[in-house]
Parts: sequence; structure tokens; C-alpha cells
Amino acid sequence: MITAPTPHPPTDPSRPLMPDPHRPGFHLTAPQGWLNDPNGLCQWDGMFHLFYQYNPDAPVHNQIHWGHVTSTDLVHWRDEPIALAPSSGPDAQGCWSGVLVDDDGTPTLVYSGHTPSVRPTQTCCIAVGTPDLSSWEKLPDNPVIDGPPPGLQVTEFRDHTVWRDADQWHQAMGSGLVGHGGALLHFQSPDLRQWTYQGPLVTADGLPAGGPFSGTTWECPDLFVLPTAEGESSHVLVFSAWDYGQTLYPLYLVGQLVGGSFIADAAPRHLDLGLRHFYA
Repeated sequence: MITAPTPHPPTDPSRPLMPDPHRPGFHLTAPQGWLNDPNGLCQWDGMFHLFYQYNPDAPVHNQIHWGHVTSTDLVHWRDEPIALAPSSGPDAQGCWSGVLVDDDGTPTLVYSGHTPSVRPTQTCCIAVGTPDLSSWEKLPDNPVIDGPPPGLQVTEFRDHTVWRDADQWHQAMGSGLVGHGGALLHFQSPDLRQWTYQGPLVTADGLPAGGPFSGTTWECPDLFVLPTAEGESSHVLVFSAWDYGQTLYPLYLVGQLVGGSFIADAAPRHLDLGLRHFYA
């Protein structure tokens, strides 16, 4: 018989968690308010860290923070202080989704700042953490990417997958090109601060024919390598299809990175049978 763990304690001890028979025992929940996308999942010095999109003030998607929890076993979770909160500047209305990377021993968050009063509404920002990931400082010169490259007509511009190849950092930002469907835009940097646009990593109209409709914007991308049965390796690209405000479903592509582009072996496929349960 499996016994559900005791729910993790609230971040604010003065606001105790009331017993709730409907509160999940094994699915992570926020102490209160709103949560959505998981961000920055990592194991750092033997501890698992999970960040997530969080509004501590109300159960609505607004003024998004980065919540933070830790675990030694991925079952029992402890609430930590909020990692990021909106502040004056490029994330005044929200610190949106992103990733955590290890910059030669320095934990670094790459995230989307949201300011709906200006265009573009989302930009790429950086925050640097203490060695125990308990405290974070935003770069004073954020954003490090202040919008889509000039001349591109994009549907949206947010969310990040970041990797390092030799002495260069790379990131693909979730986007879509008007008239071409969803896309990931490829940037390169020597230091996570100065980024140069390299062109689209992949676009919907450049994929093999077939597969489900992939929307007008690709959100929450993730790029990683998996070994094949033949002892080689393939790149896997996961993203969530979004269509002018409607969240559709997560999709994946299998292929190779060739010369700064992702070359897919086949059309996109559903990651979760099209049930939308695993969006973002």
C-alpha cells in the first residue's frame, strides 16, 4: 500500500495550510494562489530543485513569480523562498518561463520578462544565484535579448531552451513567424550576456509533411540528446503548440542539429496522445 506523503509546509509559517482532502498527495502544489509551467528542474549538489510559475496573491495568471521547492527524493518537497518576483523594468508584469543552467559553477536563470505595456511584450532576462540556489540577483542590464530580430514578423517571443557547445552558449526561443507557423529562433553567446541571432533553428513550414497541426507559436521548447539502439544519438525537440491564445498540445520532433539548424527526421508527433494533460 502506498501512503501519500505529508503535504509540504507553506512558505509563510504565519499562514498555515488548512487540511484539504482534495489536495494532491503526490503532485506538487503551491502553498496558495496560482501555479503553472515547471521551470529550471535540476539536481544541484545532490538536491533536486524545481521552480515554477507562481502567483502567491491570487488563483489567477497574473504578476507571475518563480516559486521554488527542493527535494531529496522527488516525492517529498519543501517550499523555499520565492526565487524571482516582478520588479521595475523588463519583467514588471511577470517573470515568465525559462531554464536554469550551470555557468562554470554559477547557477544562472534564463527567463522571459513580461511587460505588456511595451512591444515586444516579452524579452530574455538573466538572474544569477548563490551557490545554494537560495537567493537570486537579476542582471542590472536586463534584458539580454530585447526582442525579436529586426525585420521578423513574429507571433510571440518567449520561453527558452539553452545549451553549451564547446565555448559557445546557444538558446532557442519559442516563437512563430507570420505566414510560416510555429518556429524556434536560434541565438548564440560566449557568456550568456551578449547574444547574436543565428536564424530560425526550425520552422513549421520546413518540416516533413504530415503530423498534427502545430499552431502558430511554439512554447516551452526543450532540446536534448538521446542515444539510439544503434549506439548513435538523436536530438529530440519538445515544444507545446499554441494558436493565438489557445493551448493545443505538446509535440516532439526527432532529428539532428546540423550547422545551427534542426533537421527533423519526420513530421511532429503527439507527446501525450493529444490529451493536453502535459502542456508546457
